[in-house]
Amino acid sequence: MYDAGLPFNCVNYKTFDKFNESVGQYGPGMKSPSYHEVRVTHLKKEVKKIDQIIEEHKVEWNKFGCSIMMDKWTARNGKMIINVLVNSPRGSVFLESHDASNSSTDGSKMYSLFRNNIDKIGKENVVLVVTDNASENVSAGKMMEAIYSNIYWTLCAAHCINLMFGDIFKENSYASGNFNIVIFKAFKFIYTYVLSY
Repeated sequence: MYDAGLPFNCVNYKTFDKFNESVGQYGPGMKSPSYHEVRVTHLKKEVKKIDQIIEEHKVEWNKFGCSIMMDKWTARNGKMIINVLVNSPRGSVFLESHDASNSSTDGSKMYSLFRNNIDKIGKENVVLVVTDNASENVSAGKMMEAIYSNIYWTLCAAHCINLMFGDIFKENSYASGNFNIVIFKAFKFIYTYVLSY
């Protein structure tokens, strides 16, 4: 594990336990998979499994509709990545990611990304697109709602609450321990924010 540079959290996966159990049941002399088997043969099997899971999710998307969730973040190497996930009553599934490092992400480019994913899933299946509240996403959301009357755009509540509390806790009242003032300011800030939409 250490010499291969595996992340420590791999021991938290159920598949790690299954792997150890399988090795233990086989006993001494078990042949490890080759580089080719891990890189090609086993990987192709895993891709097939994931494709099957996504197909099962698509059935739910067709029945009940779904939400597209987009998460933009910056990796340690400076690349800007946009992850696209789809949520339905069956759960969430990763759909794809985009490297947005070499291009600006203005409103029209984000709208293009929205549109491409809506077209992949089917506009009749998409109910909602969820993003953070960056200005380009707000602009893209308005463009999308103008074209797709049955699809709504909303900002991620968790992201907004994090931003709001970040601003609130910059105040000295939190540092002094006067929590009643903090709670009142938080309520007032959130209430004002909700009314503005």
